[in-house]
Order: sequence, then C-alpha cells, then structure tokens
Amino acid sequence: GSYSSTEGGTDENSCLLCPAGYYCPNSAMTDGEEFPCPAGHYCPAGQTRGDAFPCERGFKCVGGKGVQVQCPAGKYQPQPGQTACLPCPAGSYCDAQDTSEQVKTCPLGSYCPQGTELGNANLCAAGRYGATTGLQAAGD
Repeated sequence: GSYSSTEGGTDENSCLLCPAGYYCPNSAMTDGEEFPCPAGHYCPAGQTRGDAFPCERGFKCVGGKGVQVQCPAGKYQPQPGQTACLPCPAGSYCDAQDTSEQVKTCPLGSYCPQGTELGNANLCAAGRYGATTGLQAAGD
C-alpha cells in the first residue's frame, strides 16, 4: 500500500501511502497512481488490493475513487459493487433519508412517477383521491 518516487530513502518512513482512489499491489513501486481502483470498488489511501472495498448497496463507485457515493434522492441501488444508481421505479419513491438501497411504495393520496424523491411530492389534486398505494400517475 505504499511507494517511493525518490531515491535515497533511509527507512520505511521514506515511503508514501498509495493515494486514495489507487492501490499499490507490488513492492518497490515508484508510482502511486499506476493502478486505479476498479469500477464497482473504492480504495481508501494505503491499499494493496483494488477489490478490498466493494461498493455497498445504496451507493455507486466509479473507478479511480477513494470513496463511495450515496445514491441521491429519486435513485437507488439494491446490489453491491455497482457503478451507477437506478431511477426509482414508477409507483415508488426513493428518499435520501435512508440508505437508498430499496424503494418505498407510494402512499395513499399520492402518485409517484419514475424518479420520485418523496412520497408526498405528487399529491392527488383537489376533487380526486388515491384509494390505493403505488399509484404511478395522476390518472391512476
């Protein structure tokens, strides 16, 4: 998980930690950015393996990053090791208050088109009502 880009190091402290977003699998490395972290994983500083930290559910991990990124409201990711978040399906909502790994059914009195962030974002209009959960459009 370390490298040295200069000559004349006197001890182990002369070596630098491999930077976040990269891993250093070999000894005697001179370039800490030779091996970018693979897509679907993140690499904190000092890693010797690129697959040590798979991206968790509710997050996305593009290659070459030191941290995973939580899915924003309106999106979710139910599988680990993914590079993108999915749009919340119609009839459901995905808020950013939880782990963004699962969808929630649209509540009574509301409808939820694809990508809805909050359960009460689209309330049924005056003169109409939503008697079931999971409505996808105002006309449902």
